[in-house]
Amino acid sequence: MKLSYTLEEEDFIAQYLYATSRSVTVQRKWARARIIFAVTYFLVGIVLYNKDHNLYSALVFVALGVIWYLLYPGYVRKRYHKNVVDHVRKTFQSKTGQPCELVIDKDGIYTKDHTGEGRINLSEFENLVETSSHFFITGPSGISVVIPIHTVADAAMLKSKTKDLRLTYVDEKDWKW
Repeated sequence: MKLSYTLEEEDFIAQYLYATSRSVTVQRKWARARIIFAVTYFLVGIVLYNKDHNLYSALVFVALGVIWYLLYPGYVRKRYHKNVVDHVRKTFQSKTGQPCELVIDKDGIYTKDHTGEGRINLSEFENLVETSSHFFITGPSGISVVIPIHTVADAAMLKSKTKDLRLTYVDEKDWKW
């Protein structure tokens, strides 16, 4: 199967955000930060109450802990999205808007763009992930190939080839950052 398409900035951003949202390490880190800061605010409130019997200060810190716990996920997602956009703009500036070719066969995936050509063994990949706007061919080592859905003439054919290519099809059409 041969595909020719152009990757835009949004394609690279989607790939980074998808990989992050499925990373166990990142999810643990965010959960840990969410809990540690909320508990710290709560403990400061308890210490202030025990020291001075100042209920107002204690309630303020407990409220800050609750607010942190509730608002942190939205904050960290927004901040991470901004950092990913900045990173993609700096790192992939020369690749955005450039035509590239992708050939998928039983031996591997061949890529060709203005920077050169490459071949990756198919054994390095394990999943074909479909989101609402992209296909991601991913592997356990973090390797990933991005294919915008609008560039695939016959998406059903690509999905049906997953068994021939020894890839697991993962339906993530409802995924959103």
